[in-house]
Amino acid sequence: MAKKKLKKNDLEEIMKQLPFRERTRIKESQLTPELLKTEIEKAQKAMTRDKYFGIPWFLAYTISWFSLGTHNITYAIFVIGLIYFCYAIFTQGSFGLNRKRVKVFEEMLNHLKK
Repeated sequence: MAKKKLKKNDLEEIMKQLPFRERTRIKESQLTPELLKTEIEKAQKAMTRDKYFGIPWFLAYTISWFSLGTHNITYAIFVIGLIYFCYAIFTQGSFGLNRKRVKVFEEMLNHLKK
């Protein structure tokens, strides 16, 4: 069975949800089911990492804020979260962007399998 290629119009319509930089990266690469599956896995791992760091960080910061107020520990927890989330956004993208990536790549994968 020959692999079905995505039509240019179909590809553009599916990718409208992604930012320009992401769309150009996808256009330049050869779309295969294996590539799409690895991209989905990378985005899901980044989302999981954000959940595992973000929820405990938010709880620690909230508890510190309400129990200690403006204290050095509260500032330290805030700075740790700020550093992590800035790093995550600039390297893997935000949680919302990764959720969009998963949605778009799954839609492309389903379109390729048809």
